[in-house]
Amino acid sequence: MEFSEVVARRHSVRDFTDQPVDRQDLVEIVRTAQKAPSWANSQPWRVRIATGQTLARIKELHAARVASGEQGHTEFPVMPRTEWSTAAQANMADLFNQISVHFADEPESFGASQGLLFNAQAIVYLTIPVGSSLWSIHDLGAFSALIALAAFDRGLGAINAYELVKYPDIVREVMGIGEEETLAIGLALGHPAGNPLGDFAPTRQDVEDILTIAE
Repeated sequence: MEFSEVVARRHSVRDFTDQPVDRQDLVEIVRTAQKAPSWANSQPWRVRIATGQTLARIKELHAARVASGEQGHTEFPVMPRTEWSTAAQANMADLFNQISVHFADEPESFGASQGLLFNAQAIVYLTIPVGSSLWSIHDLGAFSALIALAAFDRGLGAINAYELVKYPDIVREVMGIGEEETLAIGLALGHPAGNPLGDFAPTRQDVEDILTIAE
């Protein structure tokens, strides 16, 4: 598939089928992501992927926490939406408007899919060393973007979401992540379900609204 088509068609998938993700696909997706730009070639990222019974255990523990009403406590700090820029808040409001329209027939399905970890058949967890430079966070963003694009190129869907690292202690325990690493990002992978959760692709701002070219 042409790169421009991969970028244009990729979107966050919020529900997956029960079909497992091939192990070699996971290896090749990470191999592709390793081409991401990195400050001084530091390559700060480390990758752990949960599948099968390991992922089933994470889902079980996560669902119990959700059912208990426990609040999330991710290791990257979360800023209240009211403190984001005016433009960012407008974009988020637009997203929620699109969600309300797209899921008008099943309004509860959007939130429910998060507690189920989107029925992902693989979850990629990305860490960086504790105390990393902000440039390492920049690198991690580039690396995670390439994972999502590489997954789509191989016929898979992906979503990086707060929910996936909402209870980091669960992931740390099951995946054996030490205290010297910060659990930063989770990406759910799988074969997209043919339903509104699998198909929903919110619009983006026009390029004219974000671009300035000085000549």
